[in-house]
Amino acid sequence: MIIFGTKEKIIKQSLLSNVTCSECKEQVSMTYTIESKYFHFYWIPFFPYKKLTQVYCNECDSVFKKKQFSENIKIKLQRENELHPAHHKVWMFSGLIILAILIPWAFLQSANADKIKDNYINNPKVGDVYFLNCIPSKYTTMKIAAVEKDSVYFILNDTAVSRFKKVFFITDDRYYSDKIKSYSKKELVDLYRKDSIYTIDRD
Repeated sequence: MIIFGTKEKIIKQSLLSNVTCSECKEQVSMTYTIESKYFHFYWIPFFPYKKLTQVYCNECDSVFKKKQFSENIKIKLQRENELHPAHHKVWMFSGLIILAILIPWAFLQSANADKIKDNYINNPKVGDVYFLNCIPSKYTTMKIAAVEKDSVYFILNDTAVSRFKKVFFITDDRYYSDKIKSYSKKELVDLYRKDSIYTIDRD
């Protein structure tokens, strides 16, 4: 399955009049096209990177590429480009435009999420679920059962998983034991800063 590559699209087509064809030696009109080549990813255009010009003799159907252009053709094309330049289409930059929107949005969302977690860690409430990276490659949770002035009491989860994503499957009440463990609020902040507590969920 090809997920990236290049495509081309004609962005201009017009006529050159009174041109001598080097093949049929006639004074003819010629059709020229300008193609824009662009890079795509998952069929989304990201950016154009080249323009290709071809000229077609309307008399003998000969096709001329850039290296084959006569001086007459070059002069007429230059004049056409000065009067009516061919531009890459805006939609060919769609991928870059999407990224330009998504990246700042993602940073903003991340910053907002960090602010929310900072608020949760500094103002714990009963029912908050703390997600822990207890030892390397082991993930579990604990739930706040009570909050006192400087102490927070947690119900511990009896289950730990080895994959980060699977921890969300062990948050049901049936996975929690009767074991209670207390932390000072300062200890919780320290664990959060060390990423031992990596996120907090609040209903």
